[in-house]
Amino acid sequence: MKSDVSTRDAANHKSIVKHDLHRRKIANLETIIAERDDAIADLRNKLQGFSNTVDSLHCARRTEGAGMVEVEHLKLDNQRLLTLLKSTKEFKDFSGIADASNGRIHYADESAASKENPVAPKNWMPTEALEIANRFRVRNEGLSEPAMNRLLAELNKVWWARE
Repeated sequence: MKSDVSTRDAANHKSIVKHDLHRRKIANLETIIAERDDAIADLRNKLQGFSNTVDSLHCARRTEGAGMVEVEHLKLDNQRLLTLLKSTKEFKDFSGIADASNGRIHYADESAASKENPVAPKNWMPTEALEIANRFRVRNEGLSEPAMNRLLAELNKVWWARE
């Protein structure tokens, strides 16, 4: 009888050890599953962020395309308006300047325009000259925009004096 009890005790102990071993494996697997669930949640969040970024870029691209179409439309409108202006007596000189600059002109100095002729040719300059001056101003950071405009107006007077 003693050997039956010890055999049962050994079998019970073996079952308890196996049960404990299985419980540890289950706990370990549950930990791994929880870590993977967290990783999946992080990946889903990143995917949502990427999806939002792609949507934003797609929207910006469509907006940029619409803007380019609008710019082209405005360029055509400017050409049409310049053609109409050429037919008027007051703007004949101005239209020559606009043609020479391919329509890319900039008003040089608002204070220099006379009330009788607000579009006097001497008050306009090629936009390319303004762009060069603005790039210079940005690179050198020492000149304010109003000061740059005064400089451009003075340079424009010199250019016109040579014409």
